[in-house]
Amino acid sequence: GARLIEADLTRADLTGASLVDADLRNAKFINADLRKANLTGARLSGTDFRNAELTGATWVDGKRVGVFWSSSFGAGSSHLAQDVEAIVRGQRAAMGDNDFPFYTVAIWPRPDVRAGTAIDGLFVTFIRPDAERLAINRLLAHEMYHNWLSHRIAVEQDGATNARFQWLHEGVNEYLSRRMLRDNGMMSEEELVELSNRDFSDIANNPYAANTLEELETTSRARQWTNIHAKLSYARGSAIASAPTSSIIR
Repeated sequence: GARLIEADLTRADLTGASLVDADLRNAKFINADLRKANLTGARLSGTDFRNAELTGATWVDGKRVGVFWSSSFGAGSSHLAQDVEAIVRGQRAAMGDNDFPFYTVAIWPRPDVRAGTAIDGLFVTFIRPDAERLAINRLLAHEMYHNWLSHRIAVEQDGATNARFQWLHEGVNEYLSRRMLRDNGMMSEEELVELSNRDFSDIANNPYAANTLEELETTSRARQWTNIHAKLSYARGSAIASAPTSSIIR
């Protein structure tokens, strides 16, 4: 629970340190040794990990990528650093963009949540520690693609709510992440098709399937937005993104 906001811990040796629930916002860990440090629940926004020694740290085309995960993942964590590196390489190659001086990935266990949040140079994911490898990689790939969709590439409109472009920033993002996994041998063609079919099924079965973007925005402004509305936007965006690809293949 320590508060280290904007602290300068350059070159600090924090090997094995317990920083559970610590507030590390904007702290500097440049060249610090953080191997095996426990950062469970730590608040990390704006934290600078350049050149720090991290659990599972790797280099991608000369750029440092650090990976944190909880011991709760047990033996299943042996592939995490390898998979993160493959996803980083695949996405940066697909986007032709390797302009990331440093990058940090944190993977934390939450038995009842599958979610993530991304900021510039960092994203955090939450997933069940017993989740299958593909489920973890799908979440990692989705959150990592936010480096571009909604960060470096974003559509904005005066007066519009986030609901108006969620189909793009989340739904298209989801499809791109799936395609990247498929193209890099981390997802089979059959799995990609199954997920695309599930999008159309989710749209058909969603109680708000007939809502227009304007109606969804009205719902958002009235603060009546629910996870069911969000799922519709995700599925719509992914289905829209898959349609041109299907047409080209045919």
